[in-house]
Amino acid sequence: MKYSIDVEKFGFFGFADNKRRLQKDGSLRSIESWRIIEDKDLIFDSLEETVSKIKEYSSIVIDGSDYSVNNCYGDLIKSKSVSFNPCIHRLTKPHLFTREELINTIYYGDDSQHNSLVVDINGHIKLQKFEEARALFAPVAVRYETYCEGNDYVGPRAANDLINNDSVYLSMLSGFLTHLTNGRLDQYVDFPPMENETKILADISNLTKHLN
Repeated sequence: MKYSIDVEKFGFFGFADNKRRLQKDGSLRSIESWRIIEDKDLIFDSLEETVSKIKEYSSIVIDGSDYSVNNCYGDLIKSKSVSFNPCIHRLTKPHLFTREELINTIYYGDDSQHNSLVVDINGHIKLQKFEEARALFAPVAVRYETYCEGNDYVGPRAANDLINNDSVYLSMLSGFLTHLTNGRLDQYVDFPPMENETKILADISNLTKHLN
C-alpha cells in the first residue's frame, strides 16, 4: 500500500469544498479523483510515516489564507480549519473477511472489557479495545458500534445469535466497500445496508479486480 495526505477545507454547514493533496514541496493541488497519483504528490510507504508527517502541521496556507489543521469534525465546522487525512492507495487485493470469521471473532471475544468490532486496513475482522480502535488514524478501515462490557455482546452466546442474523456481517461488508470506494480510514457503521450480500461482494470485486 501507498499513502497520500488529502486535505479538506470545510465551509458552511460542515460541507467540504474541493479536495486537495499535499505535494512534495509542501504545496497543495486540487484533486478530482483521489485514486490518481501524480509525480509531485507526497507519497509514503506506511501509515506510520504518513501520520508522523500530518503531526508536523498545525496550520497551512490555502488561497492566501491561513487555516489551522484540526481533525476533529466538531471543531472543523465551527472554525477556520482544515482536516488532513491519510488516503490508502492499494497495490494488492486485501483479504476479504467471511461470515465465519466474524462469528469466530465474536465467539472468542472478552466480555470483561469494552470492545470495538473493526476491519483493519488489511481486511481482517477483529475485536479491539475501545481506546485502540478510536485512536486518531488507527489502522482501521471499518468500525462498528462499541460493545460495552458485561452485556454478552461478545462470547459464545453472542456468536450463536449471529448464525442466523446477517445484519452485523452485512454492515461490516458495506463499510469495507465504502472504505475501498474512498480510501479513508475509520468508516463507522451501525446499521445494515439496503444492498444484499451479492451486490456488495460484486461491487468489492469490481473495485479490486485490477489489483494483484
